[in-house]
Amino acid sequence: MTAYNARLLIVPDQVSKQWNHQLNSYHVVKQVAASFEHPIPSITGNQQADRAVYAKRAEQLHRLRLGRPYTCAAIHARFTAQSGRLARLVGSRLVFATKEPRLSITRAVTIVNLDVGSHWMLRGQGRETIDHVDMSEDIVAIVTSSYWCYVAELTSRNIKSFRLSAGMMRAFAIRGRNVYCGGTEADAPTIYCWNFDSETSRVFKIPYDVLGMDDRPPVILFGLLLAPHSRSDTVTVFTAPGWLSDCTNPDTCIHFAQFDMSGLCIQTGHQSIPTLGNISFQTIHPVAEHRVCVGVSAKMYRKQGVDKRRFHLIFDLQRFCFVEHHSPLTAEPSLLVDSTMAWLKGCYYETVLRVINSHDGLVTLALGSKDNPTKAGHMLPQVCPLRFEGGMFDCNDNGSCIRINDSYMVVFASWDDRIVIYGFDPDTPLPQDALQALGRTFGWEARSNAFVQNVS
Repeated sequence: MTAYNARLLIVPDQVSKQWNHQLNSYHVVKQVAASFEHPIPSITGNQQADRAVYAKRAEQLHRLRLGRPYTCAAIHARFTAQSGRLARLVGSRLVFATKEPRLSITRAVTIVNLDVGSHWMLRGQGRETIDHVDMSEDIVAIVTSSYWCYVAELTSRNIKSFRLSAGMMRAFAIRGRNVYCGGTEADAPTIYCWNFDSETSRVFKIPYDVLGMDDRPPVILFGLLLAPHSRSDTVTVFTAPGWLSDCTNPDTCIHFAQFDMSGLCIQTGHQSIPTLGNISFQTIHPVAEHRVCVGVSAKMYRKQGVDKRRFHLIFDLQRFCFVEHHSPLTAEPSLLVDSTMAWLKGCYYETVLRVINSHDGLVTLALGSKDNPTKAGHMLPQVCPLRFEGGMFDCNDNGSCIRINDSYMVVFASWDDRIVIYGFDPDTPLPQDALQALGRTFGWEARSNAFVQNVS
C-alpha cells in the first residue's frame, strides 16, 4: 500500500473523530440543551463539568421526545372512574387510588417513592370514601365523603386531620405545608387555609362583586379554583359562570382575584376567553415559578351543534392574566382519553392519550420552547409516540390518565388494569423488584408478558 493510499484510508477516520468531538463539545451540547432551556446559565462555572450536566439533560429530553425511556415497569391494579382525578405525581412520589375488592369505590390512596420503591397507604375512618387528593413536596392530603381532611407528612408519615362543612370542599389545593379549601359558607364564597405544623387555620370571605356577580346567585352557578403562591402568603381565586344564557356569544369570562390570608384583596381582573362557551374547571397545577395551568372542559357552540373539548389555559401570576391558550393534540375530540400539560426545564410539554382504534391506544408528547410554545394545530411533528396495544379503550372512562414530570411518565391504563411507569433518568432506574411486590399487594395476578419490562 502506498503512502498516498494509506492517507486516503486515514482521512475519513480523522474526519469522523473530528465531527464526533465537535458534536460532543461543550458549546454544541449547551446549544442543544438551550433550545429547551432558554436562557440557560452556567451551573458550576466549569466548562467540563457543565458540559456533562448539559449533555445529560439534552439526552434525557431527547429520549423523552422519542418515547425511549431507560426503564419501564407496570403495576397491576384496578381503578374506579375517579382514579384518574385522584392521581398526583410530585418529584419522585406518586399517589394514586385503586378500587376496593368487590366494590367500585375508593377508600384509600397509595403513596409510592419511585426512587426506592417504598410505599404506604393513607385512608379515612370506617367506610369513608375519598373525594379529593393533593400532594406537595412535604405533605399529602385526602378529603373523604364525611368532609374530613386527613393530612400526612411524607417523611415521618405523621397524620393530622380537620373537618369542614360540605360546601367548603368545592376547591382543594396544597402548597408547601399549607392546605387550602374553598367553597361557600353562610351563602358566601369562603377561603380556608390550614397549616400542618401549627394546626391553625385562617378564614376569609370573598365579596360577590369581586367574582363579577352583582347579587348572590345560587351556589351551583360558578366554578372555583385556587392557586396558592409558592413564595408569598397569598392565594389567587378563579371563578367562572356555570352556564351561559346567551349561546350566540359563546365567549367565557373568567374572573380572578388575589388575596392575602387576612382577606385583603390585592388585585382583581377578568378575561374573556373566545369560543369556549360553557366551561367547567377540571384541574389546576403549577407549570413554572410564576405560572399555573388551568385545565377546563368546554362546550363549544358551533353551527353543527355542541362540541365538547378540553383546553389548557396558562395563567401568569406576575402579569396577572391568561397568556396562552392550548388545545389538546388530537384532531378528533371524541378519541381523547386524557391530556395534561406541564413545564419541563423551561419549556411546555403536553401529553395526550388518545385512541387509534377500538383496540390500540397512543400516547403522544408535544414540546415547545418558552419562546415558541405549543399551539393548537402547531405541535412539534418530530415527536414519536409510546404505543399501548391489546386493550379495549373507553373514551368515557375517567380512570385513564397521564402524569408526567422531569424524570417520570406514569400512564394509568384502566383498560388494561395496570399503571405503566416510564423512567427517563439513567441515574435513578426504577426499582422493579419493589414495584413488582407492590403489584402483588393489590391481589391482582400479573400477566406473564406485560408485568415488568426493560426498555433499552
